[in-house]
Amino acid sequence: MNGILCAGDMYLERIADNGAGLGLIGPLNTTKLEIKPTSESKSRKSTKKASYGQLLDDVIIPGATEITIAIDDQPSEVVEMALQGQAEAINQGAGNLAAVAVTLLKGRWTELPNSNLVAAAASVTDSSNADAALDIGADVEINWADGLIRPVVGGALENGGPVKVTASFNALTGTRVKGGLASSNRYRLVLKGKNLANRKPIRLNVPLCTLSPSNGTDFMAADYVSTELTGKVILVSENGVPYSYEEHEVLA
Repeated sequence: MNGILCAGDMYLERIADNGAGLGLIGPLNTTKLEIKPTSESKSRKSTKKASYGQLLDDVIIPGATEITIAIDDQPSEVVEMALQGQAEAINQGAGNLAAVAVTLLKGRWTELPNSNLVAAAASVTDSSNADAALDIGADVEINWADGLIRPVVGGALENGGPVKVTASFNALTGTRVKGGLASSNRYRLVLKGKNLANRKPIRLNVPLCTLSPSNGTDFMAADYVSTELTGKVILVSENGVPYSYEEHEVLA
């Protein structure tokens, strides 16, 4: 006799609309993986005087199996799931802003076309004053990393106005998740682990399930962001069972 206390590596694979698997991601640090079978009771009640309301028959009919997982690893694939989005590569090559015209507003930041700017050799000119040079620091302030510019209180352009910005920017690569565009929410789930109670290897296999976010993504949470996904297990006819749990004997 033993209990179940599992440590394991969970992998997810998105299933495309044509049924093809798109490759496993993981292992993902999973803080919850719950399988919950449901059922429906079909009862036949007595209407006879002596036994009115008592059950004459009761049949339990299996229903949909519900699945809930929580993941605190947040690679772009999981963020994609949390935002029901589609990921795409960011590939900004290095380049230059050449006298880019923008209008500054008093006490407000204005966003430039590019971020990751280089301070060296950058310049700002006043378009309303024959393109007179402005002092970066005394007249205008630039947030180089985020590509923002604003007038400085007490500077030559304190009340704002049109300027031209010249600067170079570094290359920028990464991943962009475009939220709310997911066209598929079907996944295959595999858990490969160990039951710590008896040290035996275990495996949980869910060939097909739907998953969608059941909580919001708090990007400013005081603790690590965790994505919770819920859905239902789908029977794949070729497999014969909706899901399976295995515990293996280790042979010498």
